[in-house]
Amino acid sequence: MQQLFHTREEACTRAFNDHRPFFIITTAALPWLMFTDEDEFKAGTNGIAYSVVKSGICMLMDVQMHNHMHFVVSGKAETADLFCSILERQTRKLMLSLGRNLPRPWDINISEIDNLEYVRKAISYLCRNPYVAASDFTPLGYRWSGAYLLFNQHLDEINTGTPWLKALDRTKREICRSHDTDLPKQYFVRGGAITRESYIDYRLAEAMFNSARQFFLFLSRRGEADIEIAGLTGESILLPNDEVYSIVRSWFDVKSLQLLDINQRTEAARRMKSSLRSNNKQISQILRLPMEAVERMFP
Repeated sequence: MQQLFHTREEACTRAFNDHRPFFIITTAALPWLMFTDEDEFKAGTNGIAYSVVKSGICMLMDVQMHNHMHFVVSGKAETADLFCSILERQTRKLMLSLGRNLPRPWDINISEIDNLEYVRKAISYLCRNPYVAASDFTPLGYRWSGAYLLFNQHLDEINTGTPWLKALDRTKREICRSHDTDLPKQYFVRGGAITRESYIDYRLAEAMFNSARQFFLFLSRRGEADIEIAGLTGESILLPNDEVYSIVRSWFDVKSLQLLDINQRTEAARRMKSSLRSNNKQISQILRLPMEAVERMFP
């Protein structure tokens, strides 16, 4: 069993080295909604698919949120830049058609992921993002993400639709928002949108994990893993109190934080601020420290 694990890990390392560099890309969270209904989300999906083709980037995972998007990609740095440039143009066209304006310039963060562990964390972070934001679905049940593609034995049932070559010319122009409708023949259209199965290299994404079990373990591992990836994307994350409580408790191997003495609470407060990015209110609540004392530590 141990030998099998090492063999699979070696295969993951080879796949990582063969396809590096990898990047995590995050569009700036807007103070208003980009996508408010199904049609707008579909249009956003089409913009992503078009940008993947025209830039030549390899897409491992994506997620559309209401006011921002995340991507994990493989390709040269200049290809990642080109993808972002085309995506901005396509999104701007969509927003203008809806009577909205993207800021000029639109801030898009591109960060290189330089090791396999971080690629795993980044893919899992994208899959978890909708679940963290709302409780209406599981990480694999969100419609506007490629998470459902990984290790899914039902793909043959959902990888259907109209082949791109057979789509109507008007449909092609609407999808591409351009007269340039030259997309790969293996692309499929379903319900007015290019399918995620078409443009996400989910087999490469799967190759970053040594098994479906490992993917699920990473998918279930929030806490400090989310903080690490948020540091790459420039996002601000405040973990829920119950998760922070569990993490802090594990640091000191105690059943209850009430058992910590004042020195341990002070140490915990510093670690919560530096490692978990907790705000003063959360530190006060979790450690049951007076707010005045916390504010003296972190003015």
